[in-house]
Amino acid sequence: RGGQVSYAQCGEDLIVDFIFRSMKKPTPTYLDIGANHPTQINNTYHFYLKGSQGVCVEPDPFLSENIRRKRKRDLVLNIGIAADENANANFYIMTARTLSTFSEAEAERYVSYGNQKIEQVIQIPCQTVNAVMKQHFPNSVDYVSIDVEGKDLEILQSFDFATYRPTV
Repeated sequence: RGGQVSYAQCGEDLIVDFIFRSMKKPTPTYLDIGANHPTQINNTYHFYLKGSQGVCVEPDPFLSENIRRKRKRDLVLNIGIAADENANANFYIMTARTLSTFSEAEAERYVSYGNQKIEQVIQIPCQTVNAVMKQHFPNSVDYVSIDVEGKDLEILQSFDFATYRPTV
């Protein structure tokens, strides 16, 4: 009673929604880096349901196609985000696809716990976050979500906040 449905792992979507409602911005644009699944454990699906649209970045070809099928208004990029321009990078697809990563050390750490295996290593094209922003959000974006299993800080440190200043 009185509860709200969250599609994110820890209710992040509801917290961010509270901020945007306070700002009287019901349908924010978003850049979802590491979108993974179109609806489950997803920080932007709540906004999609409310009429928002944005760009979902998902390097796993299977998952990016799943997002593309279920979220028609969103642009889905089957790429990785890197701190610098790389033509391609190794992407480690884990048994639990939510843990797939560009970080070999992170993949090996998951394997060391005994529950995960590296199912496949594939080459994925990469762009910088600033290149994606310049192409798709030249005047900035309302919301940026980053969940990339071990590369989050690297992406944040490379983000040109002076040029592209997301609201959240």
